[in-house]
Amino acid sequence: MPLFCLMRLQHARFPLRLEEPEEVRRISVLAATGLVDAEFGAHPTLRGSYVAPRIVVVKGITTDGLQELARFVNERGRGRGAVHGPAAADSQDGEVSTR
Repeated sequence: MPLFCLMRLQHARFPLRLEEPEEVRRISVLAATGLVDAEFGAHPTLRGSYVAPRIVVVKGITTDGLQELARFVNERGRGRGAVHGPAAADSQDGEVSTR
C-alpha cells in the first residue's frame, strides 16, 4: 500500500534514490497524487515508445503528504507511530529500507 511506503519515507534522508520496481511503482502513485516530490528516469528506449520508469529519486514529502500521513495515523489510532506537530516535517533524518 502506498501509504505504508509514505510512512517509511517520513524517516528518510532526501534525496533518496530507489530502483526496486515495486518501490518505483509505489512512489509513482504517491507522486501522481501530490504526496511526494520525485523525479523518474528510464533507460534509453526506442524513440516514441513508452517504458515504465526504472529509477526514482524522491526529493521529499509534500505538505499534502504530511497531512495525509497525520490523517492516516489518526484513523488507525493515536499513539501507534503517530505523526505529531511540526516535528513531523523535520523527521527526515533516518534511512528507508526498500524491501
